[in-house]
Amino acid sequence: MVLKYVNGVANRLTHTNFNFTTFVLSVGSVNNLYKNEGIRKIITYCNLFHSHALNNSLVAGIIVDSFINTFCEYELADNNYMPLFASVPGSQSIDDGWFKQLTTEQVLKYLTYIIWTDRIANNYFLAKVEDNTVYRLIKRLEELEGNNVLQPSV
Repeated sequence: MVLKYVNGVANRLTHTNFNFTTFVLSVGSVNNLYKNEGIRKIITYCNLFHSHALNNSLVAGIIVDSFINTFCEYELADNNYMPLFASVPGSQSIDDGWFKQLTTEQVLKYLTYIIWTDRIANNYFLAKVEDNTVYRLIKRLEELEGNNVLQPSV
């Protein structure tokens, strides 16, 4: 989606007024705006992922699939999540304080890890919904959204 927009902009540029630096910075701004829109959309799932909200497995599957599709459509996935796990405390000791120190990029990396792990370990995503990890991550994005999630590059 972003590439279509960028290609359209590039096609409208003439050789006489093309400034590569401005073009690259504009592409970064468009990408951040697109990601911000995606982040706002996935924040709308927050209350759906509260541990008691997904009682029906059919509905849960539809909601999870919709969330993952939105996450991927807006290119929020970040596969460079391994360094994040050096700072993750043991699964029993993750508290709200740990979530509150996460940046937008770290939250997206953690969500990416959960989504990709679900592809290998069946129902991993739902397990992370049940233990409130997904809810807490999206809640953190909601807090960060108030602080202007991703600043456009200028």
